[in-house]
Amino acid sequence: LTWQQAASPYPLPWQEAAAYVEQLNAKCFGGKTGWRLPTVNELLSLLDENPLQPLEAVFSTGQKWFWSADLHGKIERWYVNLDMGYTATQDMGCLNHIRAVCSLK
Repeated sequence: LTWQQAASPYPLPWQEAAAYVEQLNAKCFGGKTGWRLPTVNELLSLLDENPLQPLEAVFSTGQKWFWSADLHGKIERWYVNLDMGYTATQDMGCLNHIRAVCSLK
């Protein structure tokens, strides 16, 4: 997977996540057009990376809560808190950052 290094500059409601990712694809961000929201497991895999190298050394700082592509009912979606290392659900209107992912294929 290729991760977007700098997440969305400000948190967005889940409904706007698709539009954000569409903009990345329209701009051919990083020379790629397959950007999408990551799954919960993909986001959690960031915590399994090198434990001696904090996430801040790889990604921009300040953004810790991220929407995933995973659904939970009609009005809730899963998000991941990378700072505390857990996942939970929130109403789609809550604000979280978006860190897009793209497959290497």
